[in-house]
Amino acid sequence: MQYDKIFRKKEIQRTENFYLFSERKKIVVFVPREHLNLLLKKMSLSGAGIIGNYTECSFRVEGTGTFRPDKKAKPYSGKINKLSEETEFRFEMECSTNDLNGILDSLIRFHPYEEPAYEVYDFIKRNKTSCGLIVILKKEIKAGELIKRLSKKKLDDAMLADRTIKRPALISKDINRDVIMSAKNSGCDCLIKNRRNNFTIHIIK
Repeated sequence: MQYDKIFRKKEIQRTENFYLFSERKKIVVFVPREHLNLLLKKMSLSGAGIIGNYTECSFRVEGTGTFRPDKKAKPYSGKINKLSEETEFRFEMECSTNDLNGILDSLIRFHPYEEPAYEVYDFIKRNKTSCGLIVILKKEIKAGELIKRLSKKKLDDAMLADRTIKRPALISKDINRDVIMSAKNSGCDCLIKNRRNNFTIHIIK
């Protein structure tokens, strides 16, 4: 999209590529050394540890875990009602949200402990390919003024015409949840979609 048809050259401070961000999960589990490679294999088969063209990606660091089994426990090591220590590894793998449930099934099934200690974290990852352009303006402009500059235009919420714009993103993709999330992560306050000179403006709330 040619941004110089919307913004004057003297208004523009600089431009940046606009990228989509993907929501991902990070699984962290604590496991003794002798079961590390088994978990790596089984969790990988369920979809964990895929990063681009690489599979079975993980991270591990050694530490010491403590626990005191009660009388109903069936501990992998240690004795009932006694504080025990175990050399363990913090073992991490990432995955997509859709694969999370199956991966946890594999983790629980093949982990040696009666009660595996694991955690799941949300994080985001930027896609490699740009799908638009962010225009950083020197000064804010009103959304209403921006609308006037577009020959064919539509504002998704007319009540937002007085909002100020400083970092609009110009894209050709449909404006959906993932695009809006990516715009927020890039600090954008506005999305402008252009399809055959038919403009749609979405103000980031």
